[in-house]
Order: sequence, then C-alpha cells, then structure tokens
Amino acid sequence: MTYEHVDAKTAQSIIQTGGNYIILDVRTRKEYDTGHIPGAICIPNESIAGAAPEELPDKAQKILIYCRSGRKSREAAQKLADMGYSNITEFGGILDWHGEKESGRAAIMNKNVFRNLSYGVYVISTLDGERGTGCIANSIMQITSEPATIALSMNHDNYTNQCIEKTGKFAISILAETSSPAIITKFGFQSGRDADKFADTDFSEKGGIPVVNDSCGYIVCKVINKMETSTHTVFLGEVIDGDFLSDAPAMTYAYYHNVIKGSSPKNAPTYLPEENVSVRAAEVGTEERTSAEAAEAGAKRWVCSVCGYVYDGDIPFEELPADYACPVCKHGKEYFRQEK
Repeated sequence: MTYEHVDAKTAQSIIQTGGNYIILDVRTRKEYDTGHIPGAICIPNESIAGAAPEELPDKAQKILIYCRSGRKSREAAQKLADMGYSNITEFGGILDWHGEKESGRAAIMNKNVFRNLSYGVYVISTLDGERGTGCIANSIMQITSEPATIALSMNHDNYTNQCIEKTGKFAISILAETSSPAIITKFGFQSGRDADKFADTDFSEKGGIPVVNDSCGYIVCKVINKMETSTHTVFLGEVIDGDFLSDAPAMTYAYYHNVIKGSSPKNAPTYLPEENVSVRAAEVGTEERTSAEAAEAGAKRWVCSVCGYVYDGDIPFEELPADYACPVCKHGKEYFRQEK
C-alpha cells in the first residue's frame, strides 16, 4: 500500500472545504501541546507499530498526516499504509503551515466565551482618495485619556485598512440600538473596493472624514502608531474631534447578536466560524424570507455564502441573468449555494 503526498497549502484547501477526515499530528504530545492545527489528534509516530491505533478504527477514512518537518509524517504514513489504511494524505511539517494554530488548551476551550467580553458595533470610516469608504468593526478601546487615544483592530483584508494607512485618519460612528440594521449590512458585508458605501448614506463630514448620522456619536482620530499581528493591524489614533449625535443607547455586540440576531463579517476579530448566518428582512429592506422561514415553508432556497441572504423570488434562480448580484453584499450569482 502507498500514500498520497501534497504540500501544506493543498492540505489547507482540503481542510477548508470540510468533509469526513481526520487530521493526525504524529509529533510528541509535548510538541503537539505547544501548537497544532485546529481539530488535529495526536498519535506520536513512535507509538504507531504493530496493531492499528484505536483512534483510527476506519481504515478507509481520509487521514491527513503532518509532523514538524516532514520526516516523521512520511514514516507514519507508510506504517499506516502497510497496516491497510487506504486513504492517507501526508503533507509534511507544521513549519510549512501558514494557517491557524492552537495550543493544547485552545483545543478544548469554548470560544463562545469571548462574546462575554464587552464590545460595541461601529462604522469605521476614512477616505479612498476623495470619496468616503468604511466598514464595520467591534474591537475598539480607549487606552489613554490625555491626550485621548483610541486603539482600533482592523483585518488586513479589509479595504478600509489600506485606506487608513494612506490617509492617516479614521472616524468612528458609534451605532445605537435604534440605528438601522441596514447600515451594518451595507458596511459589513460588501467591500469598499467594489461599492461606494456612502453614495446613499446619510452622513456628515467631521474633520474631513464622513461619519454616519444614524448613530449616537462619533470620534475622529489621526493615526499616531500601529502594531501588526498575523491577521490584523491595531491602529493607535489620537482623538481630534468627537461629539454626541443622539441620546439613544449605544449598540453592544451582545445586543447585535441577541436582539438583532446578526452575524459577524468573516474579517471581524470576533468572528466565530460556527455562527448561524441569517439576514433579517429589516436588514435587507425587502419581504424576502430568512433561511429558517424558507425552510419551514419547504421552499427551494438559494443562499448567499457571503452574507446569508436568501433568494426567494418568483423567477427560478437558475434563470436569473448572469450578472445578478446579491442585493445585500453585492456579490455575484456564483457565490450562491443551494440548500435543502
């Protein structure tokens, strides 16, 4: 028997597509606990001998194997193949892995506890040349009082990140519990590269930066420093302007999840993959049914994989024009998936 070898990038793509597979780390338990691929189980290479491991009862199941540098994973893959395992993919060492990693404790912790931390929901705006652009953020904190300084966490993939870098300024519109959910949909589920988010948004300019009027307050900052992480930039901004816009209570992240029933954009620092994505009719501005409602009605559903919008129109989805775009996040027809 033989096994398949792929590189770490290919293995990461296999893992991201989901499916019935086991990720097997064949390093020592100590090495495993210092950092491993999420979901991986540990069976040290040295312990694979003679009888098939109890943790691997199905010899036909797909097994993805890695170690530190690739030597032990090749040895373990061959030993398992010799035992009759028929669906083994070996992808070298974790040294070549550029995806997410977790420690031994992280593997068993409940990440939903992060939602008990206190966050708000904000529109972060800046300039893209002469036009305004922005996105939704929830990880913001005041770190000094004199001079007042704000820390803002922004994903590297957000177009707003690049624009703040070039402009050197950003504004925070503090959304209220009374703010329209459509603001979150508009600024959170489409990119400023492709859409002018302020084109039909009620806004004012403060310090040369657009702020959303349907909010309870704003803060304008100039960037004075930054710190890079593996996925996000933390901008430090000195406050140069700020004021109340209404006396409505500020929207918290908990309120957004529990009352509005919203979900986090994938670039948010607090995004959790297991979130149930749904878009309420109030957010979309139509009377389209949500995923749950359509399911109850037994309807044939096409769901936007980006924002969760459910197409439920009279025209069969397959007959829509090729340039049809999601009315919420503006992504094309190819981003829709049929769900039973």
